[in-house]
Parts: sequence; C-alpha cells; structure tokens
Amino acid sequence: MLSSLSSLKQHVLFDGLDDATDWDTQLQTVGESVLAQFERHTNRRLTRTVDEAYRRSGGIDCLILRALPVESIGTLSLNGDDLSADNIRYWDAPSGMVQFESYLGTPRDLITLNHTGGYWVDANDDVSELPSGATVVPSDLLHAWHLQVQATIEFTNLLYSGAARPDGETSPALPGLTEAVTHLLRPYRRNS
Repeated sequence: MLSSLSSLKQHVLFDGLDDATDWDTQLQTVGESVLAQFERHTNRRLTRTVDEAYRRSGGIDCLILRALPVESIGTLSLNGDDLSADNIRYWDAPSGMVQFESYLGTPRDLITLNHTGGYWVDANDDVSELPSGATVVPSDLLHAWHLQVQATIEFTNLLYSGAARPDGETSPALPGLTEAVTHLLRPYRRNS
C-alpha cells in the first residue's frame, strides 16, 4: 500500500470510524489492488524495495529499472560473473535509466543489476524512521491513490452490505484519474 492502514482509514472512512477494525482486511486488500493497478498502468514499482535484482538479456548499452525513483545501484553481473562498477557510465535516479560504458554481452547473456529504489511508505506513521536516501511518496500520488481507493470502496459497497458485483466487473477508474497518474509519472514512464 502507499500509506499505513491507519492513514488510509483517516482518508476513506467516515469521521469516528478510524478506530474500527471491522473492515481492516478489506481496506488492506483494496489498497493493495489499487496500488497494483497504478503499477501495472505505469509499468513501475512504486513501493520501496531493497537490493532487488533486475534481470534482462544482454547486448544492450542501457536499461530502465522498474523502481521509481532509484536510490542506489548495487552489483552488476553478466551470466553470474560480477562486473566492475566502472561498466556503468551513469544512472538517473528519477527515471531509473542506467547507461553502460559499452554494450554488455550478447542477447544470449543475462545481465543482473541489484538496486534499491521506490517510494518509502510510512507503514508505522513514524516519519523518523525514513531510511537514508529514501524518498517519501509524493503527496499528489498519495492523494490520487486515496481517491481511487475511495472510488473502489464506493463501487463495491464495501462499508455497507458487502454486495458483490457480477463476475469480471471491476471498479472503474475515476474520471480523469488515469490521465492524472500518467501525467504525474510521465517523466518516469518506462519506454516499452
């Protein structure tokens, strides 16, 4: 999720229901599914991961990591053999682009690049725990996520009778939300 459960409850539940735990599991599920929709739409991983291994075929001189933004670059290897960090010409944190000094291997080779990146989520509502170099979720992205979670809750009638929608019917995105998320993340959108 892009925020703690208590923060999500403050934004989507009626006043006075912040302490209620009746819908915690459902709210967690909706929050995670909306985050998955955002990540699928942008082709990026938004939540922070540490030392994640990005793998792809060789024969390339640059790549774009899924984590947004990239905090640090770890080890680089080709077919399991570690390569020197000198093989990386530069990397751009906001876009996740990594440029190599030359083409690495052939298309039959496997490049593995470990990295840390993504937005740090305050799971405990304690900002003092922010890791060094981490980036907090931008408020506009967090607001868009809250709005979509709220729309999903209203569409599914989650807080009332628990009525189900017909099989295969999904919650529609709020009007203009898809464009807003695309606009927010446009500079970081992966070219695919």
